[in-house]
Amino acid sequence: MDVILSMPWPLRPEAEKAFLMRCRELAEQGEERVLIRCDETPHPSTRVLTLLLNIAHLAPYGPPQWRVIDAQENLLEALRLTGLDHWFKNGTDEEAVA
Repeated sequence: MDVILSMPWPLRPEAEKAFLMRCRELAEQGEERVLIRCDETPHPSTRVLTLLLNIAHLAPYGPPQWRVIDAQENLLEALRLTGLDHWFKNGTDEEAVA
């Protein structure tokens, strides 16, 4: 079963920490498919990319098959440019963020 999490927006320290803790719990439980919905995220701010990088660092605990869904093109492009597309694949593309 897929787990869908919505990226908190706006990112505030408390919400960011709670979101990362939830992701850590899911990774430690071995959830294979986690969909991170980014429909409320208007732009790829440094905080958004840092949060996604911190989630990518959870990979030793869980599989790197998590997906970013409902993201705007500028966030998807930022994932490609930073190399995070290797960890967060688009929900419609099995090979890379598209």
